[in-house]
Amino acid sequence: MDILSGVTLTKQCYDLLKVIIGNRDAVIINQAVGELREKITDLQMLNSELASLYHAEKQITMKLTDENAKIEMFASQSANYEMHKTPAGSIVYRSKLSANDEVNLHYLCAHCYQNRVISILQPTGGKTNYNGKIFSTSICHSCDSHYLMDYLGDYDIHIPSSCF
Repeated sequence: MDILSGVTLTKQCYDLLKVIIGNRDAVIINQAVGELREKITDLQMLNSELASLYHAEKQITMKLTDENAKIEMFASQSANYEMHKTPAGSIVYRSKLSANDEVNLHYLCAHCYQNRVISILQPTGGKTNYNGKIFSTSICHSCDSHYLMDYLGDYDIHIPSSCF
C-alpha cells in the first residue's frame, strides 16, 4: 500500500460513518460497521508499513550523517598534508611546512590516506639496501606497509684481501 491508498481508505471510512449515522435499518448499519472494521484494519496495516519505512529511512539518514561527518573530518585534517616523494622514490603524504607548527614534520601512509585514514609512519630503525644504496625504513602500523625513506649512503661491499 502507499499513502494515496491510505487517503482513499480514510475517505471510505468517512463515507461508511455517514451511512451508519444516516440509516435506521439495522442490516445496513451492521453491514457498514463490518466494512468499517475492514477499512480500519487496512489502515492499521498501512500505518505499520509506514512506520517501518520511516524507521528504515531514519537509520539510513543517521548512517549517512555519520559518514558525512567522517568525510568532513578527514577533509579538514587532510588539508594539512601534501603528496611527497622520498629520496628512495616512495610516495607518502607529508605535513605541510609552517613557521608556527608545534608538531614536527611527519609522514603519512599513502595507502591509508587513500582510504581516508590518517596514519603516521613510524621509523623502524632498520636500514634497507636498495639498488646498492642504503635507506632508512618506516612502517605504517595501521596497514603494515613499509616505506623506504631517507638515503643513508652507498652500500659498500668489503671483500677481504685474503679472498684473492
